[in-house]
Amino acid sequence: MTMTFVLHPADVVHTLARDETTFRLTYGDTEFLLVRLPEGSNELAEGLAAAACKNDDPHAVRPAPPMISYNTEILSHGTGERLHRQAPPQTRFDGSALAQLLAECAHFIVPLRKRPGAEMLYADRISVGRARNKDIVLRHASVSKFHGWFQVDESGEFYFVDAGSKNKTCVNGRALTPRELAYIESGDRMKLGSVDAIVSSADTLWNAVHRTTHPRSTNTLP
Repeated sequence: MTMTFVLHPADVVHTLARDETTFRLTYGDTEFLLVRLPEGSNELAEGLAAAACKNDDPHAVRPAPPMISYNTEILSHGTGERLHRQAPPQTRFDGSALAQLLAECAHFIVPLRKRPGAEMLYADRISVGRARNKDIVLRHASVSKFHGWFQVDESGEFYFVDAGSKNKTCVNGRALTPRELAYIESGDRMKLGSVDAIVSSADTLWNAVHRTTHPRSTNTLP
């Protein structure tokens, strides 16, 4: 089955369209946040584009693991309650499932990496928010200036923490408790305020694109 995808930014799309070896050398150890760009979401797209890391930027790196490592089961501070993984997607998440989602509307591909020019107070955090100094900039009225952050442990597992945002963060339809680590994996659907996104591994993203059709990117963002 042939599908058409509208994906941004151009440099990530061009790498996706090249050979698999080049893509894996560039992004093989990276998770992605695929942000939905519904029609009319110009400010959101432009904010993401302005803050996007370039493929060849030597300063764009994965966050350093924190001094204290985290396992998949973590005790929340002060309560003794275990933090649970968010409910997994209802269907098996693979390249075919992601392709169906990508075909619904335009998406902006955001590698989960630190970027030059963003705040560097916490080297182990990928900050997300409406403010322009965050690692991932979501210019949308429903997103708080500092909405939350992604964090990676020593084994490479990702977590998200809502920083007490006004309009909350949901993962797979479940609202996160502010300031508590929530395990994140490929296939999770996130809602930051009113902004929808999908978490994907590099492997799943590659399969989604190349088992269907080549991605298309335009110079003019929607």
